[in-house]
Amino acid sequence: MSTEADREKLRYGYELWAAADPAAVEYFLELLADDIDWKSLGEGRPGMEFSRSRSGKHEVLGYFQDIAAKWELVNYKVEEIVSEGERHIVICECAWKHGATGKVVETPKLDSYRMKDGLIVEFREYYDTAKTVEAAI
Repeated sequence: MSTEADREKLRYGYELWAAADPAAVEYFLELLADDIDWKSLGEGRPGMEFSRSRSGKHEVLGYFQDIAAKWELVNYKVEEIVSEGERHIVICECAWKHGATGKVVETPKLDSYRMKDGLIVEFREYYDTAKTVEAAI
């Protein structure tokens, strides 16, 4: 799979995600390698339990379920996708509303992917964890 083809797969997934399309989760799950390594800067902190490290497709499905259980997407905008070889960096701005507190967190976000043979083998996400915890408590 080419770098450009992989980038286009990610771009389409983010279009679904930004539109809050229910197909987005299934689309991303189909892009995952069976042994995906999934990590978040939040590392499962209180209020951000969704962000614990995950390994494998089944655990990543739990990530999406955990977010949906407590957070509502307000907006999600991809500014740029930078790709080189197997690595793809997605630069975003997003806002989420916590269901229990009603607080909204707006944060820049950076997602890092490594893809091999057209599948995501590694994912890392970076965002303002302090603001996110504050919105959750």
